[in-house]
Amino acid sequence: MKKNRLFMSFCFIGVLFLFLSQAQAQQTDWEVFGKNLVKAIQTGNEGLQQSAMQLIIRHADNLDVDAAGLDILHIFRKSKNPKVRQLAMITLFKMQHKYAMFYLKRNLEFEKNDCIRKQCCCILKEYQAMLEREQAPASEKPAIAGR
Repeated sequence: MKKNRLFMSFCFIGVLFLFLSQAQAQQTDWEVFGKNLVKAIQTGNEGLQQSAMQLIIRHADNLDVDAAGLDILHIFRKSKNPKVRQLAMITLFKMQHKYAMFYLKRNLEFEKNDCIRKQCCCILKEYQAMLEREQAPASEKPAIAGR
Protein backbone atom coordinates (compact mmCIF):
# COMPACT_ATOMS: atom_id res chain seq x y z
CA MET A 1 0.00 0.00 0.00
CA LYS A 2 2.80 2.42 0.90
CA LYS A 3 4.70 1.51 -2.28
CA ASN A 4 1.61 2.32 -4.33
CA ARG A 5 1.24 5.74 -2.68
CA LEU A 6 4.94 6.41 -3.13
CA PHE A 7 4.73 5.45 -6.80
CA MET A 8 1.69 7.69 -7.31
CA SER A 9 3.49 10.56 -5.58
CA PHE A 10 6.50 10.24 -7.84
CA CYS A 11 4.23 10.10 -10.87
CA PHE A 12 2.45 13.29 -9.77
CA ILE A 13 5.76 15.05 -9.10
CA GLY A 14 7.01 13.89 -12.48
CA VAL A 15 3.93 15.35 -14.15
CA LEU A 16 4.50 18.64 -12.32
CA PHE A 17 8.10 18.80 -13.50
CA LEU A 18 7.05 17.85 -17.02
CA PHE A 19 4.53 20.68 -16.90
CA LEU A 20 7.28 23.06 -15.77
CA SER A 21 9.62 22.01 -18.56
CA GLN A 22 6.86 22.52 -21.13
CA ALA A 23 6.08 25.88 -19.54
CA GLN A 24 9.48 27.15 -20.59
CA ALA A 25 8.73 26.35 -24.23
CA GLN A 26 5.21 27.76 -24.27
CA GLN A 27 2.99 30.11 -22.30
CA THR A 28 2.12 28.77 -18.84
CA ASP A 29 -1.45 28.66 -17.63
CA TRP A 30 -0.67 29.90 -14.12
CA GLU A 31 -4.26 29.56 -12.96
CA VAL A 32 -4.35 25.82 -13.68
CA PHE A 33 -0.86 25.37 -12.30
CA GLY A 34 -1.85 27.13 -9.07
CA LYS A 35 -4.99 25.01 -8.70
CA ASN A 36 -2.91 21.84 -9.09
CA LEU A 37 -0.47 23.03 -6.45
CA VAL A 38 -3.36 23.71 -4.07
CA LYS A 39 -4.61 20.16 -4.65
CA ALA A 40 -1.11 18.82 -4.00
CA ILE A 41 -0.90 20.72 -0.70
CA GLN A 42 -4.30 19.40 0.37
CA THR A 43 -3.26 15.76 -0.07
CA GLY A 44 -1.92 13.89 2.92
CA ASN A 45 1.30 12.98 1.12
CA GLU A 46 4.23 14.77 2.77
CA GLY A 47 6.60 14.47 -0.18
CA LEU A 48 4.02 15.89 -2.55
CA GLN A 49 3.24 18.71 -0.15
CA GLN A 50 6.92 19.61 0.19
CA SER A 51 7.44 19.60 -3.59
CA ALA A 52 4.38 21.80 -4.03
CA MET A 53 5.65 24.23 -1.39
CA GLN A 54 8.99 24.46 -3.20
CA LEU A 55 7.20 25.24 -6.45
CA ILE A 56 5.06 27.87 -4.73
CA ILE A 57 8.20 29.54 -3.39
CA ARG A 58 9.78 29.50 -6.82
CA HIS A 59 6.75 30.84 -8.71
CA ALA A 60 4.89 32.79 -6.01
CA ASP A 61 4.75 35.98 -8.07
CA ASN A 62 2.70 34.28 -10.79
CA LEU A 63 0.42 32.14 -8.64
CA ASP A 64 -2.80 32.60 -6.71
CA VAL A 65 -2.62 29.82 -4.12
CA ASP A 66 -4.30 31.52 -1.17
CA ALA A 67 -6.64 28.55 -0.83
CA ALA A 68 -3.69 26.47 0.38
CA GLY A 69 -2.63 28.98 3.04
CA LEU A 70 -4.39 27.36 5.97
CA ASP A 71 -3.21 23.91 4.91
CA ILE A 72 0.38 25.13 4.81
CA LEU A 73 -0.11 26.78 8.19
CA HIS A 74 -1.36 23.42 9.49
CA ILE A 75 1.83 21.78 8.14
CA PHE A 76 3.89 24.41 9.96
CA ARG A 77 2.04 23.80 13.23
CA LYS A 78 1.92 20.01 13.19
CA SER A 79 5.17 18.88 11.58
CA LYS A 80 7.83 17.43 13.86
CA ASN A 81 10.56 18.06 11.27
CA PRO A 82 12.08 21.56 11.67
CA LYS A 83 13.14 21.67 8.01
CA VAL A 84 9.56 21.07 6.87
CA ARG A 85 8.38 23.77 9.29
CA GLN A 86 10.93 26.19 7.81
CA LEU A 87 9.78 25.32 4.30
CA ALA A 88 6.16 25.97 5.27
CA MET A 89 7.07 29.26 6.94
CA ILE A 90 8.95 30.51 3.88
CA THR A 91 6.08 29.41 1.64
CA LEU A 92 3.61 31.40 3.71
CA PHE A 93 5.86 34.45 3.49
CA LYS A 94 6.23 34.16 -0.29
CA MET A 95 2.46 33.81 -0.59
CA GLN A 96 2.03 36.97 1.53
CA HIS A 97 -0.71 35.20 3.47
CA LYS A 98 -1.91 37.80 6.01
CA TYR A 99 -3.55 35.44 8.50
CA ALA A 100 -0.47 33.21 8.52
CA MET A 101 1.81 36.18 9.18
CA PHE A 102 -0.44 37.17 12.09
CA TYR A 103 -0.25 33.60 13.41
CA LEU A 104 3.56 33.52 13.09
CA LYS A 105 3.78 36.76 15.05
CA ARG A 106 1.61 35.33 17.85
CA ASN A 107 3.42 31.99 17.80
CA LEU A 108 6.85 33.59 18.14
CA GLU A 109 6.85 33.75 21.94
CA PHE A 110 5.90 30.06 22.21
CA GLU A 111 8.38 28.74 19.62
CA LYS A 112 10.93 26.36 21.16
CA ASN A 113 13.23 25.89 18.17
CA ASP A 114 15.83 28.70 18.11
CA CYS A 115 16.52 28.41 14.39
CA ILE A 116 12.84 28.68 13.51
CA ARG A 117 12.37 31.55 15.98
CA LYS A 118 15.23 33.54 14.42
CA GLN A 119 14.06 32.88 10.89
CA CYS A 120 10.51 33.79 11.87
CA CYS A 121 11.74 37.12 13.28
CA CYS A 122 13.51 37.88 10.01
CA ILE A 123 10.44 36.95 7.98
CA LEU A 124 8.17 39.10 10.12
CA LYS A 125 10.53 42.09 9.88
CA GLU A 126 10.71 41.77 6.10
CA TYR A 127 6.94 41.38 5.86
CA GLN A 128 6.41 44.51 7.97
CA ALA A 129 8.91 46.47 5.87
CA MET A 130 7.17 45.31 2.70
CA LEU A 131 3.81 46.47 4.04
CA GLU A 132 5.27 49.86 4.94
CA ARG A 133 6.78 50.22 1.45
CA GLU A 134 3.40 49.44 -0.12
CA GLN A 135 1.60 51.97 2.07
CA ALA A 136 4.13 54.78 1.59
CA PRO A 137 3.00 57.61 -0.73
CA ALA A 138 4.64 57.70 -4.15
CA SER A 139 6.71 60.76 -3.18
CA GLU A 140 8.34 58.88 -0.29
CA LYS A 141 9.13 55.71 -2.24
CA PRO A 142 12.80 55.42 -3.22
CA ALA A 143 13.49 55.82 -6.93
CA ILE A 144 14.67 52.65 -8.65
CA ALA A 145 17.60 53.12 -11.01
CA GLY A 146 16.70 52.64 -14.65
CA ARG A 147 13.00 53.39 -14.25
